[in-house]
Amino acid sequence: VDPRVFLPADRDLQVVEGCAPNALVQALMITRNADGVDGPALATYVRQGGRVITELDMSAEVYSAIFGEQVQGGVRRGLCRDNAMPAIQHAPGDRLWRQVDFAPAVDTGCGDDMAGWPGITALGGWTPLSVSLARRRLGAGVVWLVEADWQDGQATLTDASRALMGHLITGEPTAGLSLPGAHRDLLLRHAEAGGFETCAVADYGEVTPRAMIRAACDRDVLLLGCRRSGRVTLTLGAMGRRATVLDGGQHNVARFYATPGAWGFAALGLPLDLAPCDVEADAGSERMCWHLNNDRLTPGFRCGSTLVDDASFERVIMHRRGAVIER
Repeated sequence: VDPRVFLPADRDLQVVEGCAPNALVQALMITRNADGVDGPALATYVRQGGRVITELDMSAEVYSAIFGEQVQGGVRRGLCRDNAMPAIQHAPGDRLWRQVDFAPAVDTGCGDDMAGWPGITALGGWTPLSVSLARRRLGAGVVWLVEADWQDGQATLTDASRALMGHLITGEPTAGLSLPGAHRDLLLRHAEAGGFETCAVADYGEVTPRAMIRAACDRDVLLLGCRRSGRVTLTLGAMGRRATVLDGGQHNVARFYATPGAWGFAALGLPLDLAPCDVEADAGSERMCWHLNNDRLTPGFRCGSTLVDDASFERVIMHRRGAVIER
């Protein structure tokens, strides 16, 4: 089944086949018979805010690979009717069940009992003592352990199970999207899927007081970026804590600066040549700089390697609530 059948109507995510998730991946769904589970890579992805969702026959392998604790599935249970929604609810006060309506499945999915696995929060089962749905957190992310054959698309799939799977993909917000440094070709919808909203846009020829930006972009994390006007992809972007982005400092492998004449960033370790903006040509694609005068953005200066001072390029600032992942 196309995983988009699980999504709420207001969410539009791209489906990509692959086993190497990065910071732009909303959720990694590992279906039965998947080959080559890379435990360290998945653990890194989850620690940095990712979501992993398992299916029938894969939960034990994925759990063991990510957490380094060997487990085995128990007795095979269920009717193999695709529904991830369990027949029995565990932990009714859990955050999951405060956000998803529990509707006990009659035509249950099938899988191996996960009762007794260390560190899990059991959320549902086929019987009062079995576990078909569980969660274990790691760092800023979460592993959803789902022993159900949810990928087949049978007519028995209920709306309640669709809503549950949709929540596992898009809900339970973690730390949000965290980019390690200066990131090229960032789709705005990927940033939005990671919790960001646009709070300021102006072209490179405009004058914009930073006081207006401070007032409009007031959340915990800011993302500075630039793009060709009207495009849905940022040519270059970098993010960090609000104070770091506004006043200068380091976030992971990005270096922000704010001087009387320039505001911008470059990949950490690159030399800056501020005159008043960064005119250094080396690794130009990993540099962005905007002219400042009396704490106002004035026309110019660069978006990656492109020097610009007119309406052909735009400055874009986004913000979100939450934490940032330190690497």
